[in-house]
Amino acid sequence: MQKAINMHRGEIYAYPLYLQENFCKNNNVKFICQDVICRYWPWLEKFSSRLPEFAGLLDQMKPFLSVMHAKAHTWSCQVTLGGYWQNGAAAGTGEECEQAFSFLSKFRNVTRYMTKAGI
Repeated sequence: MQKAINMHRGEIYAYPLYLQENFCKNNNVKFICQDVICRYWPWLEKFSSRLPEFAGLLDQMKPFLSVMHAKAHTWSCQVTLGGYWQNGAAAGTGEECEQAFSFLSKFRNVTRYMTKAGI
């Protein structure tokens, strides 16, 4: 299951927390994938210790570092959080949207200023 939100302030921890609480928890999601999961997960542990109603998020889901972003992380981070080494995570990249956008970017000059069909 992939979800997205409109980010108005860049990548802040409130965005994945919102997705995790409002979409992932209710749909029995096993992994949460984020570019900086190695920083988000310790923050979530600290946050949920102050607000116990969020503690279930730590038990229900495992942190997952995407394959593409893992290359910029330390080796220990890649091994402990990377998808290749987690049981049940399969071999997905965690970057399917970015792969599609990368492919479609070559059409940006054609589609950027398109009008509605029939006009």
